[in-house]
Amino acid sequence: MNKVVGNKYKKYKSRCYICNKNILVFLASLENKRNFCSNKCENKWKSIYWKKLQKNKSFGFKKGHKMNIGNKYAVGNHPKSEWKNGHKPWNKDMKYSEEVRKKMPKFWLGKKFTKKIKLKISLGIKNFLNTHPEQKKERIRKLLQASSLSPNKSEKKLIYILSKILPREYKFVGNGKIFIENFIPDFINVNGQKKIIEFFGTYWHKKPKKKIRDKRRLKTFKKYGYKTLIIWSKELKNRDILKEKILKFNEQKKEKKWAAVAAL
Repeated sequence: MNKVVGNKYKKYKSRCYICNKNILVFLASLENKRNFCSNKCENKWKSIYWKKLQKNKSFGFKKGHKMNIGNKYAVGNHPKSEWKNGHKPWNKDMKYSEEVRKKMPKFWLGKKFTKKIKLKISLGIKNFLNTHPEQKKERIRKLLQASSLSPNKSEKKLIYILSKILPREYKFVGNGKIFIENFIPDFINVNGQKKIIEFFGTYWHKKPKKKIRDKRRLKTFKKYGYKTLIIWSKELKNRDILKEKILKFNEQKKEKKWAAVAAL
């Protein structure tokens, strides 16, 4: 191939190898005779080329002949490559240093597991975490901190609304700071009231599996004497109605206290 001289960052005029359209091409692709205007034209050329190869059986399909087309071998027998039998992978019989060996547990070194064994391992880990709740909480905290997904955009909006209506009253705890049994509340009251605000997204919390879990969540909060207010993501659109809802929920116990004091 003859080398083309010019600026490699500029585009030059060329023609599509199949439909003969005028196209702009970089200098590196000008050296190739086959330039295409689209993927359709390129696929057409490939199909034509493969048909020609199949007809001409003496070319590229003999035993031991290696034919490379687009980093893939042509159909037929080819010699043993590095990905065939007899090839050792790069990490087999690899010697690790003592520092690395201390970090890696000995049980997992150079072992391959079937699906049944993988299921057994996962069930064993789940059972261990259920019997050891403190370690489970630590793992969940680390996962939430690593993901850094909480608070999300809608939760940030609710945090802003609460800071304006009731400053220093409710704190966001959805990042795993507080656990009530196996459940993490979203917002919790800081000024002595046993109150929780839960933020539910309409997409996730309307699913049947989530509904069952949400019932369990509310029961556990009630068991420990917490009152819960559920705020749906749709309610963020009408902020005036939402503010009234939150203020009513926050002033429920206060009104009862003042009524008890007046009766005395």
